[in-house]
Formats: sequence, structure tokens, C-alpha cells
Amino acid sequence: MRGFQRVRVARRARLRRIGSITLNLKSYTARWKTYTPRVISVAHRTQEDERRACYNSRTV
Repeated sequence: MRGFQRVRVARRARLRRIGSITLNLKSYTARWKTYTPRVISVAHRTQEDERRACYNSRTV
């Protein structure tokens, strides 16, 4: 019986660990959602700048 109890405790610990990981993931995704629009806009801006530079070099 003692070994079975130990297994139960281990399982509970594993569940707790999984729960904490999911919580971290949730907070991470929330942070990601708040940050990505800014990152995307910055990337888009740099892309447009590159395109403009290519266009300018082509006209010269």
C-alpha cells in the first residue's frame, strides 16, 4: 500500500507540474498576443522600406 501511495503522490506532483506549465503557456500566449501586433507592424514597415529602396535603385 505504501508504494501505491507514493505513486499517487508522484502522479499528483506531475499533474501540478503540467498545470503550472499550462498556466505559463497561457500567460506567455497572452504576452505574445499583446506584443505581436507591434512586432508585425515594425516588420511590415521594414519590408515597405526595402521595397521603396529597391524601387528607388531601379529608377536611378
